Amino acid sequence: MRSLSRRRAAACLLAMAVLAGCSDARLATYRRPVPMDARAGYSVTYDTEATAGRAEGRFDVSQLVKPRRKYLGAWLPDVPKTTGPIAEWNKAVGKKANILGFYSAFGDRLERDRLENAWKAGAVPMISWEPYKAKLADIAAGRHDEYLIEYASALAATDIPTALVFAHEMNGWWFPWNKEAAEDYVAAFRHVHTVFNRLGATNVIWVWSPNIDLEVPRMKPMASYWPGDSFVDWVAPIGYYVWSGGRSTFDDLFTPTFEQVRKLTAKPVILAETAVPEAPEKPAHIAELFAEVASRKSIVGIVWFNYDKERDWRVESSAASLTAFREAASRKVFGFDPRRP
Repeated sequence: MRSLSRRRAAACLLAMAVLAGCSDARLATYRRPVPMDARAGYSVTYDTEATAGRAEGRFDVSQLVKPRRKYLGAWLPDVPKTTGPIAEWNKAVGKKANILGFYSAFGDRLERDRLENAWKAGAVPMISWEPYKAKLADIAAGRHDEYLIEYASALAATDIPTALVFAHEMNGWWFPWNKEAAEDYVAAFRHVHTVFNRLGATNVIWVWSPNIDLEVPRMKPMASYWPGDSFVDWVAPIGYYVWSGGRSTFDDLFTPTFEQVRKLTAKPVILAETAVPEAPEKPAHIAELFAEVASRKSIVGIVWFNYDKERDWRVESSAASLTAFREAASRKVFGFDPRRP
């Protein structure tokens, strides 16, 4: 973590005092703490009113959790740090992206300009927050609270609705956090959530994002990573046609995971990272993907991974693919301005 300025350090000390129980006007709405889900065996309390009621005058993100129409978002290289590709994408697909995803390392400062760029473009920023150098057990134990306080306070100050994905694909084996115990993941997720709420960062949409179940021995039980309904707004399974275990139909790709998810929760689902590789079958796969999402009320949208990485996932990978994407996305159910939901 970078060193803090004196002003930020003082602010953090004040916030830490607040978290420790000192009086503060901002905690006036957090009067009714209840124990966390006992299944996790974690003792920190969760403030029910921190999510039930939003601070007066602030943007109410609850109306974005279950929107009347569906999200059509994108992961675009260098976006939203730069904005040119946003307009290019919107023109190419015939719809404005209303979620823009980007990756950020746990330990980095909040990049407010990225949030502002996305929001000005009519999109909810989605941060995939990756704890490459921080142990989940240490986060849960409060050893990174100074950083969490700084980050949460900065995010709250933006008043920009922001989807936050913490330690995605936790049930896989390819990231450093995959090597830690499921109970440490649950405890860390809940601790981060609690710190944010106590500091008034109620502009966050909390995203729980497992990899789809690849049904191989190395995958870990998805249920063991579930933080509980009080801590999650969206369930966001990650899965790619063909790339994810060779699955080439929507049912093969997502249905086994949906079945597991529905045993845990009825929370809305968003396909927060998905795409189809360039191949002769790509147009048909795109059509199927959009048709399935359009027909399922429980799915609130798609965020397309528009990168040429490992495979060419871009919608413009061929003229036929782009045509298929434009046609599929043209359904009225896809796309809306989250600033005026």
